[in-house]
Amino acid sequence: MWYPLKSGGLVNTFYTALKNSGLSKLLLLELWLRPMDTPLGLNGSGMLVMNPPWQLDEHMRTTLRELLTLLAPDGQGDTRVQWLVN
Repeated sequence: MWYPLKSGGLVNTFYTALKNSGLSKLLLLELWLRPMDTPLGLNGSGMLVMNPPWQLDEHMRTTLRELLTLLAPDGQGDTRVQWLVN
């Protein structure tokens, strides 16, 4: 499932709801091209993967870092690959 990354911390409510949902094996993949506190527009995108294939987390860490280099050469963005629920 795709979700937007915008300022204001609204995505934290989404994370909490998922943690409390009873679902398992939820992997977050995030790429943002501007600092998360930038008030206007879309700062990045996230994808939630349920029951991902083996080692997808490791492969996506490398892939997202490469994408960040290409899409945000000014170095303002960042990436995150994290198990929300294991």
